[in-house]
Amino acid sequence: MTKRDLLLREMELISRIVERLSNHGLTTKQIAITSWMAATGFALKNDVKQLHLVALIASFVFWQLDAHFLVKERLLRRRYQQIASALAANSEHPAVEDPLCLTANNRTGWWTSGIFEVWAFLSRSLWPIYLTMAMISFLAWKRVL
Repeated sequence: MTKRDLLLREMELISRIVERLSNHGLTTKQIAITSWMAATGFALKNDVKQLHLVALIASFVFWQLDAHFLVKERLLRRRYQQIASALAANSEHPAVEDPLCLTANNRTGWWTSGIFEVWAFLSRSLWPIYLTMAMISFLAWKRVL
Protein backbone atom coordinates (compact mmCIF):
# COMPACT_ATOMS: atom_id res chain seq x y z
CA MET A 1 0.00 0.00 0.00
CA THR A 2 1.51 3.29 -1.05
CA LYS A 3 1.58 6.54 0.85
CA ARG A 4 -1.00 7.95 -1.59
CA ASP A 5 -3.39 5.07 -0.83
CA LEU A 6 -2.98 5.68 2.89
CA LEU A 7 -3.75 9.36 2.45
CA LEU A 8 -6.85 8.56 0.41
CA ARG A 9 -7.95 6.15 3.13
CA GLU A 10 -7.35 8.85 5.76
CA MET A 11 -9.49 11.28 3.76
CA GLU A 12 -12.27 8.71 3.66
CA LEU A 13 -12.07 8.16 7.41
CA ILE A 14 -12.00 11.90 8.07
CA SER A 15 -15.13 12.44 5.99
CA ARG A 16 -16.94 9.76 8.02
CA ILE A 17 -15.82 11.31 11.31
CA VAL A 18 -16.90 14.78 10.17
CA GLU A 19 -20.30 13.40 9.24
CA ARG A 20 -20.65 11.81 12.68
CA LEU A 21 -19.57 15.01 14.45
CA SER A 22 -22.08 16.96 12.42
CA ASN A 23 -24.80 14.52 13.44
CA HIS A 24 -23.70 14.81 17.07
CA GLY A 25 -24.03 18.59 16.85
CA LEU A 26 -27.54 18.29 15.44
CA THR A 27 -28.52 15.78 18.10
CA THR A 28 -27.09 18.07 20.78
CA LYS A 29 -29.26 20.92 19.52
CA GLN A 30 -32.33 18.70 19.47
CA ILE A 31 -31.78 17.45 23.01
CA ALA A 32 -30.93 20.95 24.25
CA ILE A 33 -34.06 22.52 22.81
CA THR A 34 -36.31 19.68 23.96
CA SER A 35 -34.97 19.61 27.51
CA TRP A 36 -34.97 23.41 27.74
CA MET A 37 -38.57 23.64 26.55
CA ALA A 38 -39.67 20.93 28.98
CA ALA A 39 -37.91 22.58 31.94
CA THR A 40 -39.13 26.07 31.05
CA GLY A 41 -42.69 24.91 30.39
CA PHE A 42 -42.84 22.98 33.65
CA ALA A 43 -41.34 25.91 35.56
CA LEU A 44 -43.82 28.39 34.09
CA LYS A 45 -46.83 26.12 34.62
CA ASN A 46 -45.98 25.16 38.21
CA ASP A 47 -44.29 28.43 39.20
CA VAL A 48 -40.92 26.85 40.08
CA LYS A 49 -38.41 29.66 39.89
CA GLN A 50 -35.33 27.46 40.49
CA LEU A 51 -36.07 25.38 37.41
CA HIS A 52 -35.47 28.45 35.23
CA LEU A 53 -31.97 28.61 36.69
CA VAL A 54 -31.45 24.93 35.85
CA ALA A 55 -32.61 25.59 32.28
CA LEU A 56 -30.22 28.56 32.06
CA ILE A 57 -27.24 26.49 33.21
CA ALA A 58 -28.23 23.60 30.92
CA SER A 59 -28.36 25.91 27.91
CA PHE A 60 -24.76 26.99 28.56
CA VAL A 61 -23.63 23.39 29.04
CA PHE A 62 -25.23 22.29 25.76
CA TRP A 63 -23.81 25.39 24.05
CA GLN A 64 -20.29 24.43 25.13
CA LEU A 65 -20.78 20.80 24.07
CA ASP A 66 -22.05 21.86 20.65
CA ALA A 67 -19.10 24.25 20.27
CA HIS A 68 -16.72 21.41 21.14
CA PHE A 69 -18.16 19.25 18.35
CA LEU A 70 -17.90 22.18 15.96
CA VAL A 71 -14.23 22.74 16.83
CA LYS A 72 -13.31 19.14 16.20
CA GLU A 73 -15.26 19.16 12.94
CA ARG A 74 -13.46 22.29 11.73
CA LEU A 75 -10.05 20.90 12.65
CA LEU A 76 -10.74 17.69 10.76
CA ARG A 77 -11.98 19.65 7.75
CA ARG A 78 -8.71 21.56 7.81
CA ARG A 79 -6.79 18.27 7.87
CA TYR A 80 -8.88 17.01 4.96
CA GLN A 81 -8.04 20.14 2.96
CA GLN A 82 -4.34 19.77 3.74
CA ILE A 83 -4.32 16.20 2.49
CA ALA A 84 -6.35 17.11 -0.59
CA SER A 85 -3.98 19.93 -1.51
CA ALA A 86 -0.96 17.67 -0.95
CA LEU A 87 -2.46 15.01 -3.17
CA ALA A 88 -3.34 17.58 -5.83
CA ALA A 89 0.30 18.70 -5.84
CA ASN A 90 1.34 15.05 -6.27
CA SER A 91 3.34 15.21 -3.09
CA GLU A 92 4.03 11.84 -1.51
CA HIS A 93 5.04 13.38 1.81
CA PRO A 94 2.62 16.17 2.68
CA ALA A 95 3.76 18.56 5.36
CA VAL A 96 0.66 18.68 7.52
CA GLU A 97 0.22 19.54 11.15
CA ASP A 98 -1.54 17.46 13.74
CA PRO A 99 -4.95 19.18 13.88
CA LEU A 100 -6.19 17.40 16.98
CA CYS A 101 -3.06 18.11 19.04
CA LEU A 102 -2.43 14.42 19.58
CA THR A 103 1.35 14.55 19.48
CA ALA A 104 3.29 14.90 22.69
CA ASN A 105 5.62 17.56 21.29
CA ASN A 106 2.76 19.93 20.41
CA ARG A 107 2.98 22.16 23.48
CA THR A 108 0.61 24.89 22.30
CA GLY A 109 -2.22 22.50 21.44
CA TRP A 110 -4.39 23.27 24.45
CA TRP A 111 -4.09 27.03 23.86
CA THR A 112 -4.94 26.77 20.17
CA SER A 113 -7.84 24.49 20.91
CA GLY A 114 -9.08 26.95 23.55
CA ILE A 115 -9.07 29.82 21.05
CA PHE A 116 -11.01 27.70 18.56
CA GLU A 117 -13.52 26.80 21.27
CA VAL A 118 -14.18 30.50 21.95
CA TRP A 119 -14.69 31.25 18.27
CA ALA A 120 -16.92 28.20 17.87
CA PHE A 121 -18.90 29.34 20.92
CA LEU A 122 -19.66 32.53 18.98
CA SER A 123 -20.37 30.73 15.72
CA ARG A 124 -23.39 32.01 13.82
CA SER A 125 -24.83 28.49 13.81
CA LEU A 126 -24.76 28.28 17.61
CA TRP A 127 -25.17 31.59 19.41
CA PRO A 128 -28.64 32.54 18.08
CA ILE A 129 -30.13 29.30 19.39
CA TYR A 130 -28.39 29.04 22.74
CA LEU A 131 -28.30 32.75 23.56
CA THR A 132 -32.05 32.99 22.97
CA MET A 133 -32.61 30.02 25.27
CA ALA A 134 -30.34 31.53 27.93
CA MET A 135 -31.97 34.97 27.71
CA ILE A 136 -35.49 33.60 28.02
CA SER A 137 -34.45 31.43 30.98
CA PHE A 138 -32.75 34.36 32.67
CA LEU A 139 -35.69 36.71 32.15
CA ALA A 140 -38.13 34.06 33.42
CA TRP A 141 -35.89 33.42 36.44
CA LYS A 142 -35.85 37.14 37.24
CA ARG A 143 -39.64 37.25 36.72
CA VAL A 144 -39.46 39.74 33.87
CA LEU A 145 -41.57 37.49 31.62
